[in-house]
Amino acid sequence: MPDAGMSRALLRRYWGWATLFRSAATGLKPTFGIDLAVLAAQFGGGASLAFTWVLAGLLTGVFSRETRYDRPRVVLTWLLAAPSAQLLKEALYGGFRWDDALTDVLMTLVLMLGLRLFEEEGILPPPQ
Repeated sequence: MPDAGMSRALLRRYWGWATLFRSAATGLKPTFGIDLAVLAAQFGGGASLAFTWVLAGLLTGVFSRETRYDRPRVVLTWLLAAPSAQLLKEALYGGFRWDDALTDVLMTLVLMLGLRLFEEEGILPPPQ
């Protein structure tokens, strides 16, 4: 079974921080509390990024030990996963925004290439 755990975790954490910064950038909210519909959409957005990356990664084989650090394969996985995640989020939750989509698409590539670079340099441990 290919190891996609670090990729999934990294994308979900990115989504959480992106949501926090996007919310902070729009200023104070009129009411405080938990809006379950918004909370579900935020969890779903992170899950969409992780799900499409794993699905595309299984198709391209980017999680195997032999091809994990093959940059063209990582880019191919990104070309499949990033737009798919945006389409999935739009289908599930609506409210498409080009600026958010562009940020998510670019950050997915940066994070996945960065993760592999850090593993190659020994900064992060490679998957077992």
